[in-house]
Amino acid sequence: LIEITDERLTIISELLQSIREIKTLAWESYFLQRISEARQRELDTTWKKSLYSIANMVTMAVGPSITIALVLVIYAVVLGNTLTASVAFTTVSLLTILRFLIWRTPRAIVWAIQANASSQRISEFLALPENSNYITTSAIDDGDERIALENAEFRWLPADGVAIDVTGASAGGEMAAPFALRDINVSFVPGELNIIAGPTGSGKTSLLMALLGEMPRVHGTVHLPRHTIVTEFGTFSSNIAYVAQQAWIRNASVRDNILFGQPYEEIRYRRTLYACALENDIEKLAFGDYTHVGPRGVALTDSQKQRIALARAVYSPAHYVLLDDCLSALDVRTAKHIVDCALLGPLLQGRTRILVTNSVELCMNDAAFAVVLKDGRAVAQGPAVEVLPTAISIAPSSSGGTHSSAPKEGGAEASGIARSRSKEKQAAIEDAIYAELASSYTGATSSYHDEMLAKGDECAHGNSGILHCMAYVRFSGGYARWIAGILACLLAPALDVLQMYLLRMWADGTLAHVSSGVYTGAYGITIGFSLLVLLVFHLLFFSATWRASRNLHDSLISHVAGATPGVLDKTFVGHLLSQFSKDITAIDQELPESIVYFTLDSIGTPMYLIAVTILLPPYLIAVLVMVIAFSVLARRFLRTLRELKCVESTSKAPYMSLVSDALTGAVTIRAFSMEHWFAVESIACIDAMNRPIYLLAACNQWLASSMVWIASVAIAACCVLVIGFGHTTAAGIAGFALTYTLMFAESATWTVQDYGKMELAMSGMGRVAEHLHIKQERPAIIEDSRPPENWPQQGSVVIDQLTIRNAADQSPVLFDITLEVNPGEHVGIVGYAGAGKSTFPSAFLRFVEADGGRVVIDGIDISQIGLRDLRSRLTVISQESTLFSGTIRSNLDPLSLHDDATILAALRRCHLAEQGENEGGLHGSGLLDSPVVEGGINYSLEQRQLLVVARALLQGSRVIIVNETTTSMDSRLSSKAQEVIRNEFKHSTMLCIVNRLRTVFDYDRIMVLDAGRVIEYDTPLKLIRSKDSEFRKLCARAGKLEALTALISKEST
Repeated sequence: LIEITDERLTIISELLQSIREIKTLAWESYFLQRISEARQRELDTTWKKSLYSIANMVTMAVGPSITIALVLVIYAVVLGNTLTASVAFTTVSLLTILRFLIWRTPRAIVWAIQANASSQRISEFLALPENSNYITTSAIDDGDERIALENAEFRWLPADGVAIDVTGASAGGEMAAPFALRDINVSFVPGELNIIAGPTGSGKTSLLMALLGEMPRVHGTVHLPRHTIVTEFGTFSSNIAYVAQQAWIRNASVRDNILFGQPYEEIRYRRTLYACALENDIEKLAFGDYTHVGPRGVALTDSQKQRIALARAVYSPAHYVLLDDCLSALDVRTAKHIVDCALLGPLLQGRTRILVTNSVELCMNDAAFAVVLKDGRAVAQGPAVEVLPTAISIAPSSSGGTHSSAPKEGGAEASGIARSRSKEKQAAIEDAIYAELASSYTGATSSYHDEMLAKGDECAHGNSGILHCMAYVRFSGGYARWIAGILACLLAPALDVLQMYLLRMWADGTLAHVSSGVYTGAYGITIGFSLLVLLVFHLLFFSATWRASRNLHDSLISHVAGATPGVLDKTFVGHLLSQFSKDITAIDQELPESIVYFTLDSIGTPMYLIAVTILLPPYLIAVLVMVIAFSVLARRFLRTLRELKCVESTSKAPYMSLVSDALTGAVTIRAFSMEHWFAVESIACIDAMNRPIYLLAACNQWLASSMVWIASVAIAACCVLVIGFGHTTAAGIAGFALTYTLMFAESATWTVQDYGKMELAMSGMGRVAEHLHIKQERPAIIEDSRPPENWPQQGSVVIDQLTIRNAADQSPVLFDITLEVNPGEHVGIVGYAGAGKSTFPSAFLRFVEADGGRVVIDGIDISQIGLRDLRSRLTVISQESTLFSGTIRSNLDPLSLHDDATILAALRRCHLAEQGENEGGLHGSGLLDSPVVEGGINYSLEQRQLLVVARALLQGSRVIIVNETTTSMDSRLSSKAQEVIRNEFKHSTMLCIVNRLRTVFDYDRIMVLDAGRVIEYDTPLKLIRSKDSEFRKLCARAGKLEALTALISKEST
């Protein structure tokens, strides 16, 4: 059951984390089907478990009665002894006590099995190979701070031999042999900017991993002085900082992500924000830098995540800063700002910077050293201005440098030139930074904390009520089963009382002419009826709860999958996963048993007291006192229980978030030497989780001991009454009263505890019910307004006064957009960061409904058709190259719409099949069945992006929206990907959002966006020839004006 539940949660987690991509592809039905299949297997197993539970519960309930009958038959019938009240009721009391002890045994066995399974899983993880530290650090003792690799070779382990896969830049698994770096002899220049360049798949990221000690070493030596430094504030920090290719963002605030354990120093912090171009972004966030970014930075754009990760390294006091392609997600203006103010700015001045990049033209004039890799080998190294232009065949930048005439005397002189050039920029940059610091810095701390407090109060108001119970009953299929079950439950304690009454008559000899055999037969008949009634009751209740669990889960997953992306963005994935795991598990397993036990105890306990009162009327006074004392204790216990459960539920989320952050950011954490900090945080979170559990156990023991005292007083009162009315009270009646008084304490305690468990499990039902009212998207299909099967056939696009705003209380991100795109035209969309480029896909896919205006494709207003019809007919190649667990086939064609030959042809056109390693190809038999792990992390980032392009080829839409797909590729593979897009979609209408201006030279039109408005829309030739054109200014700032002018002019002719 645990394995099946894990399988279901894995699929749901994948759905929630990639919900935008899944909606873009209109694959919700595919994922819902996978979840439904896993859920059905889980429910089948749960029902089998329920049958075992029913057998156990019925056996535990009827077993003591059967045992009593057998003992009395042997004692009175077989052995011929006279049954007395002292013998009969003493036997009943002892066996009843034994029943409660035996009842705990199966639960203890289940707990032991679960604990053993968990222990085995932990042991398997701990048995995996540890990350060995082979870096030489002794050189720092004599002042030698060189960073070098000498005669080194490194090789990645197979994917099944690692605990956490960090090979984001190399293909692994069964599709390719483990990537290796060979014959590496590189020595970087201390205190300067160093560049690692090379084609896609050449091993650039792997070289950084080797420097950090993350890539397994075959032989050789790595020199990277790694030690702890003490900051001016007395805190400890690593002397190494690292920025990953895919930015790692903690589930915390923007400020906490940047500080990363370092003390807050306002001047340095604000200088860091300026250097990383974050000031404007932070001003736009709801709570400034106190804004919580969510899991994996879901509230941020790719550009913002990359710059925050960079700011973390810039703010740190580390002497060595390793940067893995941190410019890939940035537009040209932002990238140049980052290079000038961060990489070459005063905050990183004097620190050793090692930058992996494909955009070498932005910084090669200021770099002291460069190494070029190809197929895992260093093919060239030396002064950057000498090595890079010839080694990777790029056009030298036409602005800001004279590298073409640089001397070729060696690395030292080139290093001096780069150093002097960097110093010349410092004064201007310092002035700009301090001018920015003079402006006010607004925050929203109080508002942020107000919201956090409001969220904290949600727990206190989450108690279940009658409405949740009624909703649960409706999900179970109606009231019929429950009413029938309650009627059966009323008979169960009545038959139990009848058994005791027969025993009392037998012991007192009330019917002298009736033999022991008759009493035995009557007693056996009541046991048989009890068995039948209890079996019917349990089957009715468990079948009702099973149906409620099925319907609740199906309704919840369909509502979440159908929710608007804006609502899902504001809902933490961890909270939703908690509902699908903890709350659904509680509804599946804990709630049914709690309902059954509470129903039995709540009906049985008062019936026992009523029976005693009828036989011993003076005992009514003691009963009233017990009921009052019991009510007071129960009220206090339940109030405390709710608060402790509230604390327990809220204390788990921080730990789960911390674990998730640690798993996804293991390399960054180790690079910053923050393992101890995360370990301390983990211990604190675990203590916070265990604290309420300990207090809950203490609370339960308090209730049990209090009820024992009440029971003791009640027994004493019963004894006094029996003795006081001994002349009118028969021995059987006395035994009957004492027996049920003894049972009252245990039964009452379980009644309160079961109610508490039921209420808490029902609170999970309440949380699930709240998400059943989550705002839903428009219908997937509108039968009366379905487009033709071949729509869009031409690909004409008309945008008429389109205005988009992400929320009603926010300013428009696109304002009054009006333009027309002819069928088959390719339109490039350019603009600075924040201009609104990335909103276009959301507008076309209706992730955000238009606030005004409309979009018409081939004469059909897209707002008038169903979302599935719309999204399945458009193709969007998004920023994030999202792959799902499964195979290559399931990632490209999960609905089985194409044959294998068509899929392989798409892979070949994207250079992913039957190509050499240097082309980024995939290999191995059964390529289409090659495994893809969650997120596709067993493929390089470039391969993932090309697989997404192959997926788009299979869709074959006439309207394509491309959203910055090649920013992480080197120029050669970027050109190849663009060539695929241009050739394969040449007859389709395409809107392409790009950062690399070189990719739009052959487009039919260019759209320039600024602050959500179209400021230019014309052919590339007209725009670049106009001296006042904003597009021309963009090209000039990128240092590509002459090259693009030539390309565009050539293309136009």
